[in-house]
Amino acid sequence: MVMTAMPGAGGLVALNHMANIAPHDGTVISVIQVTLVQDSLFNKDAKFDARDFKWIGRMDSLAFVGLASRRSGIKSLGDARKREVIAGSPGLNNVPAQTPLLLNRLAGTKFKLISGYSGIGQAFLAVERGEVDFAVSSLAGIGSILSEQVRNGDLVPIVAQSTKRIPAYPDVPVLGEFASTEVEKAFLKVFSLTADIGRALAATPGVPEDRMTILRDAFQKMIADREFQADAARIGLDLNPMKAEELAGLVRDAMNMSPQLREQVRKFYEDVLEGTK
Repeated sequence: MVMTAMPGAGGLVALNHMANIAPHDGTVISVIQVTLVQDSLFNKDAKFDARDFKWIGRMDSLAFVGLASRRSGIKSLGDARKREVIAGSPGLNNVPAQTPLLLNRLAGTKFKLISGYSGIGQAFLAVERGEVDFAVSSLAGIGSILSEQVRNGDLVPIVAQSTKRIPAYPDVPVLGEFASTEVEKAFLKVFSLTADIGRALAATPGVPEDRMTILRDAFQKMIADREFQADAARIGLDLNPMKAEELAGLVRDAMNMSPQLREQVRKFYEDVLEGTK
């Protein structure tokens, strides 16, 4: 295995590369960018169809939680409706940036987004320093680097990006609860799919099925391996696997949208992103 990083446009550069440039022979695989369905449907710079990627399997889901600092005095989304709240995020084409913008549109909050931090960790250092009031982390990120701040109340969870409420935070609303129109519900179904796709492996489009069978069988053996499970537990990584056919089904279902609704949802998406300009 040779690891290669391909940053740019919130993962869109890598997705376009995989679809159009990388070899389609099974030698290139990726921990796939979770926004691939959203980009495929609504991003005019996406040069791929999300249904064409060849899924190998998922290691874990990827829910996100929005956290406000104790210093800010924000204890709920209701508080964020009353005054401006500065939110920090890396980039724009990702869940941490788009969550506060969606809340402004759906829940009447007053988040002001400051993007461009080098990563989630840097965004939360900005929260700690008082530069911003709010940032969004994956659930795994909370467990690995932010758990103490959440436990002692320095960081307050106020919203989650997931298909349903997170058991660890049962009183924290999820984005989908704020959708009221068909267009909003359709977009949030796609946006929240990122949690279900999670940390999943996929190969490029066009890989022959016999090679995909080899990759999928190897993945399932890895997930079932006790030594692998012990290593994951040792470094604090949860495992919540999903097979390739289930992932493919989720993507097909989310992409099943009439042309008329798709254009309405695209317009909604573009209006939301106006908040980044």
